[in-house]
Amino acid sequence: MAIDSQDNLHIIWEGYGATNNPSLKNIHYKIGTYATLDSVTKVDITDSSVENYVPSIAIDAYGNAHI
Repeated sequence: MAIDSQDNLHIIWEGYGATNNPSLKNIHYKIGTYATLDSVTKVDITDSSVENYVPSIAIDAYGNAHI
């Protein structure tokens, strides 16, 4: 998890449920505020036929997430 200068939460995790490969672990991402995070749709960063583990995230000086 990371918080940018606008207090947006950037959440990244490994888990099941990617669109094309729901039975394999892939990397997922959400961005939102404390109030809106539950209603924000997750983005599948990876959706591959091999499992993906241990995601990391950093926010640069411009508020861009690097996953």
